[in-house]
Amino acid sequence: MARFIIFLLFLHGLVVPQEVRIRPQHEVKVTLKLIQVYVTDNKGNPVKDLEKEDFIVYDNGLRQKITEFERHLLEFPAEIKEEVVETPLPSREPLLSRQFFLFFDFAFNNLKGLEKAKQAALHFLDTQLRPTDRVGLLSFSSSGGLKLHEYLTEDHDKIRRLIKKIGPGEILGRAEDFEAQYWALVQKENPIDASSSGYVFDPWKERERELEFLRKKRLESNFQVYYFIRKFSELAKALRYIPGHKNIILFSSGLPYSLVAGVPPPVKPKSKEEHETEGFSRERSLKGEEADRFESTHLSLLYEDMLKELSSANCTVYALDTYVASGTFFESIQTRGAFSLQKMTSSTGGKYFGNINNFQQHIEKIQNLTGCYYVLGYYVDDTWDGKYHQIKVEVKRPGLKVYAQKGYFNPKPFKEYSGIERMLHLVDLALSETPLFQIPLRFPMVALPLFSQGKQILSLWGRFEKEEIKEIAGHKVEMVAVLFDEKGNIFNMERREADLIKFPDGPIYLYSLFPLSSGKYKCRLVLRNLESGRGAVASCEVAIGESPGEKLVLYPPLLLKEEKDAFYFQIGRKPEGLPFDRKQYSPLMAEMEEGTDVFYGLIWCYHPGLQNPALKLAGNLLQSQVKTMATIPVQISVLDWRQEGEVQAFLLKFQTDGLGAGEYLLYLFAGETETEAKSQVNISFKVKKKEL
Repeated sequence: MARFIIFLLFLHGLVVPQEVRIRPQHEVKVTLKLIQVYVTDNKGNPVKDLEKEDFIVYDNGLRQKITEFERHLLEFPAEIKEEVVETPLPSREPLLSRQFFLFFDFAFNNLKGLEKAKQAALHFLDTQLRPTDRVGLLSFSSSGGLKLHEYLTEDHDKIRRLIKKIGPGEILGRAEDFEAQYWALVQKENPIDASSSGYVFDPWKERERELEFLRKKRLESNFQVYYFIRKFSELAKALRYIPGHKNIILFSSGLPYSLVAGVPPPVKPKSKEEHETEGFSRERSLKGEEADRFESTHLSLLYEDMLKELSSANCTVYALDTYVASGTFFESIQTRGAFSLQKMTSSTGGKYFGNINNFQQHIEKIQNLTGCYYVLGYYVDDTWDGKYHQIKVEVKRPGLKVYAQKGYFNPKPFKEYSGIERMLHLVDLALSETPLFQIPLRFPMVALPLFSQGKQILSLWGRFEKEEIKEIAGHKVEMVAVLFDEKGNIFNMERREADLIKFPDGPIYLYSLFPLSSGKYKCRLVLRNLESGRGAVASCEVAIGESPGEKLVLYPPLLLKEEKDAFYFQIGRKPEGLPFDRKQYSPLMAEMEEGTDVFYGLIWCYHPGLQNPALKLAGNLLQSQVKTMATIPVQISVLDWRQEGEVQAFLLKFQTDGLGAGEYLLYLFAGETETEAKSQVNISFKVKKKEL
């Protein structure tokens, strides 16, 4: 799928977020619970001088002993003094870093607001972040739903590049505009401008026709609001398992208050003559308003549930209102989303900022509110019942205001996680260099373009042995092959379940074959036990050039080694034959052993327009040395070849005198004697020292 499908994080069933497990000798399990706390004075300024003894923590009404304490203080520019200070020793990693999700709402937004939102987000990245701050990027649109463009990462440049690529194409069907037009027409405010037909109309017939058109659009807007609330609620349920406090910076004009709060469009008092003129049409309009009121009441209840989920997930929302007036018709405050944004921010302990044009001051205020915090840690029993625990944090010093998460959920077995939770975790597992919820097992992989049955494809190869992944082995294990493009979107994905217990002992090769397109890709192979959540990951990157057109092209070789009867398992729905004899050879996945004197390679040569080309192959092997490259003697022989249309495949044998430890570069050359066309390719590999 070319568009990114939101991956919502499935949490590893053995390692619980916000927790560090300890197993005492008497086998009683306890968990270190970490919470972030913000403290301000009565003027809203952060309080920076509190100690561990100043805090009191209650968990389900029981006072806890605080064993861990950290103070994080942000030095603001006005506070920085120009003086030479002694450089301190490197500090340990913080228990919990700041975490931000930048959330772009395309469904309830406009072009001007979107452009200001991009400027605000880039200003935040450029001026306010610490190196240890983790940032993720989310969006919601009418066509694409909820998307996770990037999971929490310390690579701020990556987030910056993604934001710059955001365009106006995501903004479709402005629900807020339809709502404003609908209200304007009902109240007969500037009816000529409110009409989408664009001409002076008969005062009643045209008004009724226009009202019917906008009523249908209003129903579509209702669905957009419902869809937004439902997806945001699902997101909140998944975010509850991410450790620490989550700050969501929302760029939106908000859900129209008249749709969310159960407020029907107002009707001006009519004269007796007007009532007689309207007759049956007016009666039908009133029935429609009753339906509107019922639907809005339902949305209001769902919205309240969404706010509770956000609060329970330890999320604070800071909303930057992107509203910009977009018409000549009258726009009531009730058709706008300011009220819904204010309700969201107040319910989660955040703040509403009303004018996106003042984003610099807004961003600075967010920095002040989030820059100074405390981390408190205490031990609780390790239970897996999924129940909610209420947290209350107090400070002994009078006159201060405390902001802390209101509670947390105990972990639950992985098999009970929802789809949205599992998908979030898949992103964390597949893309994060240091996943939050577990330290996954790692296994090697390679990704290379090749030809199979005359088609050019991208092949992913991974290798492990059953003993190496015994923590994951089970009767129900999913295997996922994923390609991410340069924007972090899913380019393609395959999935398959298997009983890993039934796999044979010895080497196991996973492979997946994808249609090939030019570009740069992040490639991932993921194993995940569907009972426990334990995972293993293989990763690499590959760059695919443009279509060769009419020129001779030599493709990078797939290096092979002699290995008899290895076990192969394809991740994909259509089994395809392998381009080599798997009873004799296997892909070379890891480093070669010192002393290796023979290895093999499968290489493809594309020769458009030539029926019987006269190809010649040659090669050089170089070893990297200090400030130079040394040529290593190598004898290259063709063991086999076959032709598939305009492609020839060669199985090559490379004979050496025994390779020493180091890094190598293998160059291969192809030439066609009649046309004198030439092509070359290279591949690097390593040779490790022989273990004694």
